[in-house]
Amino acid sequence: MAKFDSDPIVGPQNWESQQWRRATKKPVTVLALQLEFPEGFTVTTKHGKVAAKKGDYLVIAPDGDRWPVDREVFERTYEIEATAR
Repeated sequence: MAKFDSDPIVGPQNWESQQWRRATKKPVTVLALQLEFPEGFTVTTKHGKVAAKKGDYLVIAPDGDRWPVDREVFERTYEIEATAR
């Protein structure tokens, strides 16, 4: 494991002496729609407006949060269910 002499947020650390634990991000089912607007689209997220291009996906989480996902990233990281809920 790498030793970091300093971290801009937490200051000097010896990360090797810390107790590292494995963690798995919990799967969350989202709604997703691939949008084919020729000019792309803009999504207002909780972090501001985010531009997306033709073929990208609009993803909406159960809490209503929404964001665009690049088509290639979406296809690598999401699995589309056979039927909608």
